[in-house]
Amino acid sequence: MSGKYYYKYLFVFTALTFIVISELFYSNPLYKYSEEYILSTQYSGKFESSYFKFLQALSYIGENETYAISLIIAFAALHRTRAFYYIFSVNCIVGIQHILKAIYHSPRPYMRVEEIIPKSCSSSYGHPSGHTFQAIAYLLVIWFDYWKNKPAHKYHSYKIAKFTSLIFILAFSIFMGISRVYVGVHAFNHVLYGWLLGVWMAIFLHFCLRDRIINHIDILLRYKNRDNLRNSGYDTQYWLALASLYYFGSLTLYFGSFIYAQMTFDIPEIWIERTIKKCGSPPLSASFEYKTFVSAGYPIIVYISYIVLLYGSNFSQREQQYKQLERKETLGSLVIRIVIITLITSPAWLLFLYIPKNDNIVLVFLFQSFVPSLYCGSILFKYIDLIYAFININLVPEWQIKQIIDNDESDIDQNDLQRSLII
Repeated sequence: MSGKYYYKYLFVFTALTFIVISELFYSNPLYKYSEEYILSTQYSGKFESSYFKFLQALSYIGENETYAISLIIAFAALHRTRAFYYIFSVNCIVGIQHILKAIYHSPRPYMRVEEIIPKSCSSSYGHPSGHTFQAIAYLLVIWFDYWKNKPAHKYHSYKIAKFTSLIFILAFSIFMGISRVYVGVHAFNHVLYGWLLGVWMAIFLHFCLRDRIINHIDILLRYKNRDNLRNSGYDTQYWLALASLYYFGSLTLYFGSFIYAQMTFDIPEIWIERTIKKCGSPPLSASFEYKTFVSAGYPIIVYISYIVLLYGSNFSQREQQYKQLERKETLGSLVIRIVIITLITSPAWLLFLYIPKNDNIVLVFLFQSFVPSLYCGSILFKYIDLIYAFININLVPEWQIKQIIDNDESDIDQNDLQRSLII
């Protein structure tokens, strides 16, 4: 590891240490204050006020379906290298918050205080706030990535747009956190911790992993067949082992945190009673640490997608990209790509949305998270491009192609291979 990366990683993990340790000092005081604050807002007509409806709308925007839709758009609008990075990032963001909820097993305010009436019921543990964590982390990942790819200008309007978009993201995520407290499902310490961890997560993904992941995937896409890749000195077995380590390591974290919560903490009966009373008896698979168990099916999408990229036939993507320059990109092309992706992934959507969320957590794990993720990972980086090529539609927008069209496998040298190493 070079000195530059050493200091970068040192800074990032020092910041993480500070965030985790500082949480120990403000957690309890902020939680107690949150209970008092939420009770003070339990006035008559609260749920009919415009302010409440605005905050509740923010809560709905933060649901997992929003991120799934954004990934469909990203896959239709971005080059495959960046699309994979977005899928990887969302998987990490979603996974971390589920794992931490099981580890901290902190109750939501309505579970501890009888008088608190939640409007947007969530029956899993509350620390950190998943909505806040996911909102700030994902939006910052997009912000960092967008401005890195957009050529820098000295124009005043460029700087204003960059600054304004950042302010919007910060304000949106803060209001998202406030909304979760206002509806009674989170305490302020949940929100603050989620916000700080989300900022850290976005910085870690962008500055420590992004370029290495994108360079690595770009090299895989440059080759027309795997023999050429292996003959270049690129050890595919090594990368398969590294990907397997990531996947089984993530499973260990998911199931390990679930087992840890099961073995070290007995859920108080009063929490269960209040959850049932106020949230209408939610299924076991959506409650407490059991939701972490169910979510362990999501990482397979990254693992299978990568295996397809590593070993699957690319049907000469580079040739298709050259042909694409002869076709004009239109808004209709983008819409067609979105429709195709939506239709092809619809079996996964149907499973996710309509498989009953009952008390059989293994069944829900298989058919709500694992099988849909496995299916999407198997088709996204292979069959969709084949369909695009068959109907003679652009694989990705023209401006994305022009950024990478000068790179093909003849351009690859050992420096490219070294830069793609993910240490």
